[in-house]
Amino acid sequence: HDCASILECPVCGHATEVKAENGIKTLYCPNSQCPAKHVKLFTLFVSRNGMNIDGLSEETLEKFIDAGYIKEFADIFHLDRYYEEIVATPGFGQKSYDNLKFFDVNEVISQLRKQKQ
Repeated sequence: HDCASILECPVCGHATEVKAENGIKTLYCPNSQCPAKHVKLFTLFVSRNGMNIDGLSEETLEKFIDAGYIKEFADIFHLDRYYEEIVATPGFGQKSYDNLKFFDVNEVISQLRKQKQ
């Protein structure tokens, strides 16, 4: 019995699996609803190779997902709905919120058009 096969995902508690790729074994959570997978997807979405959105680190995304502010990609563009909660979040404040203010869909579209020129 491989002891790694009975471990639980530290995030969602689902039983993990061992996957071997290129001779390297890794522990994998097969739960498609695992919050850790959502954090990674959102992190990729806002990354330089994605939408190139500054101001949302993986740690911040994790906090916002845990708080329920972000459930799907579109929620990133509507964080203003949670202004009061965000500025009251420990480690945040008005300055941190101001760094997120450009998450206005029209502004993002404008930035994308400029990048294409």
